[in-house]
Formats: sequence, structure tokens, C-alpha cells
Amino acid sequence: MLNQGGTDPKRPSGRLAFTLVELLVVIAIIGVLVALLLPAIQAAREAARRMQCTNNLKQIGLAIQNYHDTNKALPAARWQDKHATWFALIMPFLEASNEYQLWDFDEWYSSPVNRKARRVYIPGYFCPSRRGGSGDGLLAPEVAVSVYTTQGSTGDYAGNAGRNVRGALAAPDPKTGSRIPDDFGVIVTPSCFEFGNCSSKNSDLSFRRIPDGLSNTFLAGEKHVPFELYAIADSPDDSIYEGDFIQNHTRAAGTLVPPAQSADYAGNAPYWGSMFGSLHPGVILFAFCDGSVQSIPVSVDEIVYEALATRDQQEVLGISNL
Repeated sequence: MLNQGGTDPKRPSGRLAFTLVELLVVIAIIGVLVALLLPAIQAAREAARRMQCTNNLKQIGLAIQNYHDTNKALPAARWQDKHATWFALIMPFLEASNEYQLWDFDEWYSSPVNRKARRVYIPGYFCPSRRGGSGDGLLAPEVAVSVYTTQGSTGDYAGNAGRNVRGALAAPDPKTGSRIPDDFGVIVTPSCFEFGNCSSKNSDLSFRRIPDGLSNTFLAGEKHVPFELYAIADSPDDSIYEGDFIQNHTRAAGTLVPPAQSADYAGNAPYWGSMFGSLHPGVILFAFCDGSVQSIPVSVDEIVYEALATRDQQEVLGISNL
């Protein structure tokens, strides 16, 4: 029955759905909000990853300090040629004593007896902004097998070899009497290494031999690796435990080896493979010898950068000069 207005009183009045135009407007508004929020979400995630990376370097720095207190010396960058590196030597001070026990330091890194040891994955050796996340589609932390190397875990940090990645200490050549160049680094091969008669895992260095100041000298930092070279065998992103290729575990900083300006920089060898670098926008994180962790801008003056990398050049340059 119709009322006087000609409508059915049992039928609800008003529309039951949005029009197509209204739906498009709502979708557009949601899209704008997502676009506005996405950078903030990404920034928050990066801040969290950077904090974790800072903590990783903090723990590495503390482990080296504890190694020093126990052994009265810093760890050698690598214990003899082709043997395990400082990343293996500091494991007991990173709550990784079980992993440390897997190593036979008298054998080469590539020895079958070290197969399990060289594949050890230490989460604190990976920056979460690069490949340290779990289940994020990042590369597995092992290098590919080739005729030149043996599979082992990679990592995102490197020790400070000074102003040149050779990382040598000054020492007289027993045959000529001339001195091997000193690159004034901190994580270095001992002078005996040059003559093939090293028998200690310790470096010749101690913190007392850093007169430039512990708060003004790099200890370790993030190493630069171009995207396409992640975990590539026989490259500077080979295993961090491989002592035969020094760029795997130590890097240089200075006028000869400036910081990598971008995450995908792949300049001419040997410089890109000797650089510190980062996936954190505009900065590289470094642990200093005093245990602090600081962010260094990639635009840092190269003179200041080299001053921070060298332990004994009598510079007065430090963090305050950035």
C-alpha cells in the first residue's frame, strides 16, 4: 500500500552504497596518507637498524678491549698467512666460546678441520641495513665456492688498517736493513708476519702505543661492498675469517682511500675494495679505541679522516673537527 506521497513505507529511505566517485575519492585519500606515512615508517625502520648496527660495533669494540686486557695486546689482523683472522680470535669475548673451540688455529683457514668453524654465522658481524636481517630476502652469509677460496661466512665490518690496507707495522728487513712502511693502523699484522716467523695470535700493538688518543682513533667500522659483489668468492667480500686476502677483514681510511660515497660505488681497484662504507644514508659507523661508536659523514674532510685512522701521527684532529 502506497502512502499519499506515492512511496512504499516498508522500503528504507536513503542510498545503500557509495557511488563509484566516492569510492575513488576514498582510495585517493588513503593513497595520499600512505605516501605521507611511508617515508616516516622507512625512517623509523632505518633508525632501528642503525641502532642495532651501532650496538654490533659496540660489542665488537668491547670484545677487542677485553681481548687486550687478557692478552696485553690487540689481536693480530690475521694469524699468519692463510690462517684465521681477528674475527675468530675475539669470539670468546663475544659469548661465542663454543664457536671459537671449533677452530684449529695451527691449520689453514681452508683446512678440512676448519670446515665447520669457517661457516659459523655470528649475527653481530652483520649490519641489519645490509644483510643482517633474518627472513628479509637477504643473501645467505656464506660465499660461493670457487677454485680460489673455500666457503665461509662473510660479514659487514672490518678492522682499521690505517691509511693503507696493507696494514703493516714498521720493522727492519733482516736482509736489507730498510724499514717496511707503517700504515699506522690498529688492527694490523705484526712485524714478524713480514718475515714468516709469527707464532702468536697477538699483534705487536697495545693501547699504550696509540699516542694520538683512543677517542681519536678508529678501531673498526663498516666495510664497503657494492651490491653486485655481496658474498662473491675471491673478492673483498669473501669470508671475514679468510686471512689470505686482507681486504676481507680490514679496511683503510685517508687521502689514498676515501670513504665510499654511495652504497653501489664500484670504482677502479684497488680502492673500492679497501674502503669503509655503509648503507646508512650519508654516514659510516665506526667503533673507536675508547669503546665509543660514532657516525662519520661520507663528506668528511679526507685529512681529518686519515687522522682518525692513524694511531701515531701526532695529529690533534678528532671528532670535534668533523
